[in-house]
Amino acid sequence: MLKDRRGSAGSEGRSAPIKILDAGCADGDRTRTVGDMLGQRGLSISSYGVDMSSEMVRLAAKRIERAQVGDLRELPFKDTNFDAVTCLDCHLQDLW
Repeated sequence: MLKDRRGSAGSEGRSAPIKILDAGCADGDRTRTVGDMLGQRGLSISSYGVDMSSEMVRLAAKRIERAQVGDLRELPFKDTNFDAVTCLDCHLQDLW
């Protein structure tokens, strides 16, 4: 279970949503599903995605707050930008 920064489940007393990055987000469908599931548990979630395909990012941008083209080997974000990172729908063999 994802817990907020105070260590308890739920969003009471939390000023900012939990930021989740889906590395290799494809069309954003799974990214949105994870955010919806956590939201049903009372957590405030902001979902972000990055993918190497501009077509997938275009589709993902319709489903999640922010999606952008990027390389998983050099993510276009600061290291401390997210509370959690998922990698649900990518082909890691393509990276090596």
